[in-house]
Amino acid sequence: MDPRIVKALRLFRLTRLNTAVFAKPTPACLSVLRLLDPFVAWGAPDMRSVRELVYKRGRASGSQSEAGNQQRPVPITDNAAIEAALGKYGLLCIEDLVHELATCGPAFVQAASYLAPMRLKAPLGGWAKAEARFRGNESQPELIRKRQPLSCSRDEYINGLLREMI
Repeated sequence: MDPRIVKALRLFRLTRLNTAVFAKPTPACLSVLRLLDPFVAWGAPDMRSVRELVYKRGRASGSQSEAGNQQRPVPITDNAAIEAALGKYGLLCIEDLVHELATCGPAFVQAASYLAPMRLKAPLGGWAKAEARFRGNESQPELIRKRQPLSCSRDEYINGLLREMI
């Protein structure tokens, strides 16, 4: 794989297959996403999808221990941890976190970096069928692989894909 693509995937914290992260749709971010288009599915999820993703797969990023080792991400179980980490930005509970992520509010960057990358299940039928559903041609997934990748956001399909993978 091209080193630029590997570096861009690491920049988005996408180091494993079937991983989800939140990113603010800035022009710079969108240009990198177009570079990663053959390797990632991206789009703007609705509030319901964000809520399901945070409640079911959301984990707080591990903090540095005294020895300097990175600790494992911990599940978000109570609002006290969110208030301690993000209270200065006005985020006091899980619903505040979900709202900030869904609306790309002023503390979006802090909220997104608070969450560890979320591990998801593989889509139903594998990625070839999922890509066929993106293109609207589910009957011939083998033909999809030969075409050029879509160079656009998949906003209209991302919610269905996320619900499948959560």
